[in-house]
Amino acid sequence: MPARILIADALPVVREGLKKMLAPCVDILVVAEAATGLEAERISLSMPLDLIVVDVALADLSGFEVVRGLRSRGSAVPAVLFSQQHAEQYAVLASRCGAQGILTKTLSSASLITALRKVLAGGRCFPDSNLEGADHASVLGPFDRLSRREREVMTALLAGEPAAALAARLNVSTKTVATYRERLMQKIGVQSVAELAIVATRYGIV
Repeated sequence: MPARILIADALPVVREGLKKMLAPCVDILVVAEAATGLEAERISLSMPLDLIVVDVALADLSGFEVVRGLRSRGSAVPAVLFSQQHAEQYAVLASRCGAQGILTKTLSSASLITALRKVLAGGRCFPDSNLEGADHASVLGPFDRLSRREREVMTALLAGEPAAALAARLNVSTKTVATYRERLMQKIGVQSVAELAIVATRYGIV
């Protein structure tokens, strides 16, 4: 009997892509889809599943919150988080919220299928295998990579300070502020201030 899987991602094209990728696998069957975190949580609690694959950046609840919520409700269904990029930076957080792995969406079909089968067999799929002894610094993940000035710009962005006001306060040009913003977004692996706020909250930065 094939393993029953739920795919949760806001983008229909991603869900369809994963289904097509898994279609040839006789041992894996996608039986449910979700476009939001709340929907993923509801479905996971209402039907028998062998694995859930949940996007990290769902709008209402992050993938981390979905898994943490399921664990708090007594659900032990294995969970793999799906990240657009930088999965290795979130490995500790994914493990601590109760997930069995985290994968990057750029993985090849063969690598993805191998990883999912490993989890279905009771294993784990994390970029960093040494998670148990992770210290506080590693839990801060990508934020440890920010320079002092990048942290200042990040704090201003999260506070909603206008770029012109920030530039005047730091005595730099607005172009320089934009450069710092671009760099810190790349390091954190996000594309908007909204995504930055979500990730910063998960790490306890704000």
